[in-house]
Amino acid sequence: MPKKLPDTQHNMLHQLIAQENGDGLDITPQKNFSIYRNNARLLLRDFLKDTFPVTAKLVGDAFFETAARDFMQAFPPQSGDMNGYGADFPAFLQRMPGLQPHPYVPDMARLEWAAHDAYLSPVKPALTATALSAAAADPMALKLYIQPHVFLLRSGWDIAGLWQTITEAGENNLPEITLQPVESFTAVYRDGPQIGLWSLTEGGYTFIEYLQSAPDFPTAASAAMAAEPDFALDLFLGTLVQQKFLTK
Repeated sequence: MPKKLPDTQHNMLHQLIAQENGDGLDITPQKNFSIYRNNARLLLRDFLKDTFPVTAKLVGDAFFETAARDFMQAFPPQSGDMNGYGADFPAFLQRMPGLQPHPYVPDMARLEWAAHDAYLSPVKPALTATALSAAAADPMALKLYIQPHVFLLRSGWDIAGLWQTITEAGENNLPEITLQPVESFTAVYRDGPQIGLWSLTEGGYTFIEYLQSAPDFPTAASAAMAAEPDFALDLFLGTLVQQKFLTK
């Protein structure tokens, strides 16, 4: 009985990613399978490199080639929609040997995945200052909604500063890197056709984080003040409106 096409496709994909030799496949000459296998590996490697360009630059071509190969064998694509492929790559890097001298690399990958998600996320109509003032007549009942293209990254390194330094250095230049551990809080967001980074204080980070979980203003405000007792909530709200981070 002939194999169903989805079963054949799945088997072929598995063997391509696993770098096997095509045994049992009857849809292509065996002598050509190595061509498909190599092309599949190169396509997935390039896809990961396009998604994590700064990470690739930090670790170098040889290490990234190995990481990409091992990742695609452990996590082959599960659908034809490649937009979600690579979500597990930062955690995969965290477990890879050889990165001990560069412990900030997995967080850089997390920032780049947040940028990838932000770029693909929609931008909803922004909440205006007038609408916020009207809604804030009863602060205890106020609900605030964060734009879906805003993502947060908390790190033990200045990842946003490192990202900016490497990005501004250009494609073929890797500046000398000397990082000291420092806690950082970053909002990654879509800014038109570009990606923006906003360095936050712990209070601002906590405020947005709570609103992303539930749009309850009193709860988010209390959490932000607990994290940062001198947090200027009124000024931060104004900045959120100005940045168009709040939506209706």
